[in-house]
Amino acid sequence: CFKPQDITDIRSDFENWVILLLQAYTFRALSTVILGELLIRVERK
Repeated sequence: CFKPQDITDIRSDFENWVILLLQAYTFRALSTVILGELLIRVERK
């Protein structure tokens, strides 16, 4: 039997997972940009 509570639990778990994935993705993108900037500055010297 499927209760509405189960569906909301699954949905909240999915939302938490998506949020974690987005945070990891943005962190990676930011670190990549920062590393790129540092490399460019080092190469200019």
